Amino acid sequence: MEFLETYSLYLNLINKKTDEKLDLSKLTFIDPMLILLLFDYLRNNEYIPPDNPPTRNYIDIMIKTYNKPNPNNRSYLPVTSIN
Repeated sequence: MEFLETYSLYLNLINKKTDEKLDLSKLTFIDPMLILLLFDYLRNNEYIPPDNPPTRNYIDIMIKTYNKPNPNNRSYLPVTSIN
């Protein structure tokens, strides 16, 4: 996915928030750039998780492994803060 497409999707998701809940239920895939854009929101707010189990699991893992080393030799890099 191109950056502008990802950013457009991000804005669309944010603008469609209902009752301060971000609805991710229709996502079947989450691009790494999109998760970076949404990461702070997802960590600190309630959201409607994706219906798609692999996408939902990926988001859960990324949130749980924030600032932790790569668990179980997974093939992705966790999100980490930079001081």
